[in-house]
Amino acid sequence: MKISTKAILLAMISFIAFYLFDQYILCNIGFLLTIGGDEYELSYHMPSYTGIALISSLVVTCTYIIVKKIEKLLEEIKKIK
Repeated sequence: MKISTKAILLAMISFIAFYLFDQYILCNIGFLLTIGGDEYELSYHMPSYTGIALISSLVVTCTYIIVKKIEKLLEEIKKIK
């Protein structure tokens, strides 16, 4: 299966977007909601934010690829009929 350049760019852009969202917005909200602890102790969660961004970008990219495949199959079905 050949993955298009558009899907690869979508994956990279969505990873960067989710990573920045996690790093700068959710992190600050997490610091406000967490009772006790300091920033050093809470910084151990940064790899978790990176993992969340990676999983989110994979979901977006795989959904894009699946939708394109379904559209291609629907076009082939219409050609057969």
